[in-house]
Amino acid sequence: MSDFLKTVKERVVVYDGAMGTNIQTRNPTLDDYWGKENCSEVLVLSRPDMIRDIHADFLRVGCDVVETDTFGATRLVLREFELADRVQEINLAAVKLAKDAAQQFSTKDKPRFVAGAIGPTTKLPSLGHIGFDEMVAAYEEQALALIEGGVDILLIETAQDLLQAKIATIGVLDAMKKAGKRLPVQVQVTLQESGTMLLGTEIGAALTALEPYDIDAIGLNCATGPAEMNDAIRYLGINSTKEISVLPNAGLPQNEGGHAVYKLSPEELAKYHKQFVQDYGVRIVGGCCGTTPEHLKAVVDAVSGVEPAKREVKPVGAASSAYTSVPLDLDPKPLVVAEEMNTTTRVENFRNLVRGRKYDDILALAKKLVNEGSHMLDLCCAIVGEDEKAYISAILEKIATRVPAPILVDSTEADVVEEALKRIPGKAIINSINLEDGEKRTSKVLPMAKRYGAAVIALTIDED
Repeated sequence: MSDFLKTVKERVVVYDGAMGTNIQTRNPTLDDYWGKENCSEVLVLSRPDMIRDIHADFLRVGCDVVETDTFGATRLVLREFELADRVQEINLAAVKLAKDAAQQFSTKDKPRFVAGAIGPTTKLPSLGHIGFDEMVAAYEEQALALIEGGVDILLIETAQDLLQAKIATIGVLDAMKKAGKRLPVQVQVTLQESGTMLLGTEIGAALTALEPYDIDAIGLNCATGPAEMNDAIRYLGINSTKEISVLPNAGLPQNEGGHAVYKLSPEELAKYHKQFVQDYGVRIVGGCCGTTPEHLKAVVDAVSGVEPAKREVKPVGAASSAYTSVPLDLDPKPLVVAEEMNTTTRVENFRNLVRGRKYDDILALAKKLVNEGSHMLDLCCAIVGEDEKAYISAILEKIATRVPAPILVDSTEADVVEEALKRIPGKAIINSINLEDGEKRTSKVLPMAKRYGAAVIALTIDED
């Protein structure tokens, strides 16, 4: 177990506060940004003294973890500032600044840690802004640089699109495999004031989709203050098998003269964090937009020596759509799976819709099935001699973010299953595996289920 995770098991760990807010208080010039306004990541090269000072300010007040200034340091974001070829250089420089500061403040009794910050980019894959493979590659590239630099934790934060959160997680896990190094991974989603992610995802659906992955903490950051996060944190406390992290803003942002202003006082932030620890068993706390060293000093003082509530959570089998989670063991039973979206049944209606590429009609059918009481939708697009992969991809682009029921990906072709899983934001179910041909199918499909965080239906079948 890593030193960071050991520390989390022993006591509450406190992250730093807002990088952006604390950069702004230092009034960087356009020259500091190399003329690339608001590209904070450039400052690790142009003004390392400024970034080093921000880290030191948070460590001085007792924070255990500082985040690297790499929130937008993927190729996807840096490309917008004509810096796509400097991903590695920027990430390595950022890690060095944070590590130097952390080492300066570390003691035997109070080690300090560096979290490699990985933001959401400016693309929403669920809405088709970017393809799965391109986004995974960008995250893997950034994570490899952060690992090479020597971070203690990989922090995927401010996820607004559930598919993006999954892609970032896969990219980070791929990078660790490639680097031959296992680090703690923390994934934080962002809930709007409405209580859902930007595209309408509930916290239950996010947890169901992220839990299958080999990650160590799931939590929330950004968008709102701690008051608005309370219900979601309570939900995670009751249902998450991972550690829970909470990094709120200093309250809801208020617009004053075209600028976001955060009004929550250090004492108020500290009071909420103490409550999250005592009532819900949270072990990782910190701050996001608007939080200053004063905020975090109050938090450090408030949670010091506080015993987190005990949490005994057993994993629950569930699947999720882009919006909601559906337990597999429903009460009352049974779990109803609609089979009308299957081209291999005797009823020709769906097969004709697929052949005719009538995707609006297919969406209407999917919604009708859910309205009639189906909990999940079985989707099979196999038609002999026709392009099953193209069919299932086009249909999922239409329905994956428009239907509240989880999808069963039903195909005998492993490459079709994989193409489908790349397009589903929630936790899908693969239908199905069996052992009639020995392990031929399981050897292909089970690694896929693990990679994409899917459940699997296994059929029992023999010669009779």
